[in-house]
Amino acid sequence: MLMPYLLLTPLLTGLVGLLISSRRWLEGLNLLCFATVAGLTARLAMQVYKSKTVEAWGGFLYADGLSVLVCCLTAW
Repeated sequence: MLMPYLLLTPLLTGLVGLLISSRRWLEGLNLLCFATVAGLTARLAMQVYKSKTVEAWGGFLYADGLSVLVCCLTAW
């Protein structure tokens, strides 16, 4: 059930970023989003490593090894 969080984290970060006017706070928010997405991606990679595939929302979101590789490359 990590994949919805991987989609929602950058979206919510962008929405919160619209409300922040301080450049310093925006940079902190960006770092927090990066750390969150990197951690979620690592956890997703471990889940796929253990069970070969991961599904969410009744199979609408599906991750296998190639999906995790692309996710890792995008997150880092």
